[in-house]
Amino acid sequence: MATGSTTSMKNVSITTLEYLLNEHCARHSEAELHALGIAVGTKAALRLLEGGAPQGGPPQGDPPVLRTPLECVKFVCRDVWAALEGRAMDSLRTNHAGTFLLRDAGALCYRRCWAGAPEETLGSSGRFLAFSGGVLVGALAATGVAAKVEVAGTETGGAEYTVEVA
Repeated sequence: MATGSTTSMKNVSITTLEYLLNEHCARHSEAELHALGIAVGTKAALRLLEGGAPQGGPPQGDPPVLRTPLECVKFVCRDVWAALEGRAMDSLRTNHAGTFLLRDAGALCYRRCWAGAPEETLGSSGRFLAFSGGVLVGALAATGVAAKVEVAGTETGGAEYTVEVA
């Protein structure tokens, strides 16, 4: 393969990510998937903070300047989530006291387990949610925000994340 084509090798399709996540969910515990999510979230956020573009595209200019926890959470919901999921979070609410409620109606990490049979859904949904919660923890840590994330699935196949910043 030519050396000039290495840039295109950085692209990872969402289908590939879904496949890998399904394979990991079948073999690993929730704690291991949470740790994997932290690593993925940290690396994605750091790349975006350094001015890199999601999906291996050209640089997007100056990296964002994040001064408050709210700005950091907005960055993660809008930019990091879009880089990994293909779209931003659906909803962000805050009580302005360090607690944020995030909603994603079609989370990549969760929608695949709703496509399976009901017994498969019950067994694997916690693992999918553990990964996506880890992504949020890692991405926020990369912005300098220590956070605790609780994740719950919705009946419609989405996910709700309660983020408490320290």
